Amino acid sequence: MKFILIALLLISTSAMAENQFSNKTGLTMVDTTGNTETTGYNLTTKSIYDVTVRKYILSGHYAYGTNKDTTGNAEYGDLIVRNWDIMLGMEQSLTKKLFVVTSLQYEANQFANLNQRRNIDLGLKYEIFKNDKLKQSATAGYRTSEEQRIDRDDEGEDQFTFSKGFVKYDIDHKITKTTSYAFWVEYIPNFTEAEDYQINFEPSISVIMSDMFSLKVAYKGMYDNERNPGVEKRLDTISTTSLIAKF
Repeated sequence: MKFILIALLLISTSAMAENQFSNKTGLTMVDTTGNTETTGYNLTTKSIYDVTVRKYILSGHYAYGTNKDTTGNAEYGDLIVRNWDIMLGMEQSLTKKLFVVTSLQYEANQFANLNQRRNIDLGLKYEIFKNDKLKQSATAGYRTSEEQRIDRDDEGEDQFTFSKGFVKYDIDHKITKTTSYAFWVEYIPNFTEAEDYQINFEPSISVIMSDMFSLKVAYKGMYDNERNPGVEKRLDTISTTSLIAKF
């Protein structure tokens, strides 16, 4: 599956001649804490095809990492991070500020006991404020998750289906001509198992280096209130410094 993902990421960065296409692709050095402490890399991409009242979005990432040292039982160079996702989404304009959003996402995280998860989302996005310097939006909707875990639970099950929701807030503020900051926070309740909710967040700062390249520093947190079997900590964090290419 990872080879299919990488191929799609590379395709999405190909030349886009018309203005309605845009792409941002980044290569990141990763430093993680929480369930894993690693050094590695993260390849991310996001392509948007904008046809006035509708946007098509293709995004994804592939992360790979090894342990930093010889503490504990791990030897240097052992694989301890491998996760990926790929998402195809659409935004349909209802008014100038209100949009219908839908997406299909596949993701996996070997060290969170997640062999594969499929998420199907349907919701509404509202643009709270938008101009050349400041953008704010809120998104909420319903999600169906089907996941297959690597390890079985106490009852011998490894496949699960959940009914969930999602509420997300985004802000992007351009401070100067070359510097901007962004922040998003997301709450994912689980209607099937109330204790199994998630909270994700990411503040970041970006500095434009040229017409094509920028530098982005981000800190992402992922909190899972009910851990899968074999997972030790509820909170994972990822600190990244990325070189972003914009097409």
